[in-house]
This record gives sequence, structure tokens and C-alpha cells, in this order.
Amino acid sequence: MRIQEVEGYLKGKINVDTDSVASIWTTFKEFCEEDIVGEDEKEILFECGPYRKEMFHFSFVRQFTEYEDDEYLGMSQLHCKLLFTPIDEFKKLQVTEWSMDFESLDEFFRHIENLKVFKNIVNLKPKTVQIYQDEC
Repeated sequence: MRIQEVEGYLKGKINVDTDSVASIWTTFKEFCEEDIVGEDEKEILFECGPYRKEMFHFSFVRQFTEYEDDEYLGMSQLHCKLLFTPIDEFKKLQVTEWSMDFESLDEFFRHIENLKVFKNIVNLKPKTVQIYQDEC
């Protein structure tokens, strides 16, 4: 699979209307393990926090830095953003975690799964799920 195909691929794996947060997370983790043609290294981001004051976002992001030989071609991010009605205890909470700060993807995934915010949201139903790719 090429970087230009990842958005359609992930959209085909996730049903934004019916999949649970736990199911979306599992699908996203499996997607992160896949090799993508042209990708320099696997760069995964988890972030959450207030979103436009009226929502709380919970985002899984895979960032692609693309090279051909030694020539830098660009960078893009594939977002899987889950939006929730704000939860009082998380109104001011903001978390940003990069996989590159961990020894392995497995260690990164375990860390995310052990975050209090993850444990509290994984069983909730998001108001909206958005999957999109953009250039950085």
C-alpha cells in the first residue's frame, strides 16, 4: 500500500457509525503495524483535549514522512479523530504522546491503554468519528 492509499484503506476498515472506541483503537493499532511504501519510519501520535470549546477530541494519528532515495518528498498525517461531548473531569486535560518517545510500538500502545483518559473513554460512544488525511 502507498501513502496515497491509506485514507481509503482505513475508511474501509472502520465503520464510523457503529464501531466502538475499543474497536476503532484495535483497527488503528493493526493499521500502524502495516508497512507503507515510501514511509521513512512509523510515527504514531495520540492526542486528546478540548476541541473548539464544545467538544473533547480523542485522536489517533499516523504521520508519514516520505523520501525517495535521499530526497525528501513531503509529510502527511492520517487522522482518526473521535469527538465527544465534554466530560467534566477532562475539560482541561490535554495529552500528546508520540511513539518515537518509546522503545517500540507495543510499549507505546500499552502506555496509551494505561492512561486514565483512555480507560474512561474507551467504553463511551463518540458523537462523531472523522477519518481524513492532510499534508503537514
